[in-house]
Amino acid sequence: MQFNSSFNEVSVPKVCSIPILPLKSRVPGPCPQTSETDILDEVFTTFRANIFLHNFEIQGDADRLLLYLSIKLQQMIAYMADQPNRGEAELNMSMLYKTFRCPGDRNFELPGIISLATTAEEKQRFKQVIEQLLTEMVQRALDKCYNEDGSKNKWWCHFKNFKFIM
Repeated sequence: MQFNSSFNEVSVPKVCSIPILPLKSRVPGPCPQTSETDILDEVFTTFRANIFLHNFEIQGDADRLLLYLSIKLQQMIAYMADQPNRGEAELNMSMLYKTFRCPGDRNFELPGIISLATTAEEKQRFKQVIEQLLTEMVQRALDKCYNEDGSKNKWWCHFKNFKFIM
């Protein structure tokens, strides 16, 4: 059983077929602020069930974003699990996700699922949205993958060996 996004029916602006959803974020960016459940909460909530899927039926544009962010979360977990402690992971994670591929770039994770930007402005807007989402997700992933004492949380780090839909 797959878990789709509850934001599929929300009417918000879109960029490259992904919605610009409200976000509980400490990071400034184009996503509006909210204090309610956001897409990153959904990613973390559904991740451990969805990671075992080989197929994912997209029921709306928010599912495209959920899929993209779930792949990125799996990559983050794989990276963090190889770091000796939270301090080392924090040093390298922020630099690791400052650069990422956009639709149309070589080796983009979801070609054909997230549409290409039609203008340079749309591509720039996509980069801004994804950068804000990934920067916030890094902080939340660090909180999930490491215990308060800085040691690894084995219940999250063991997902490093799983490949989500890839």
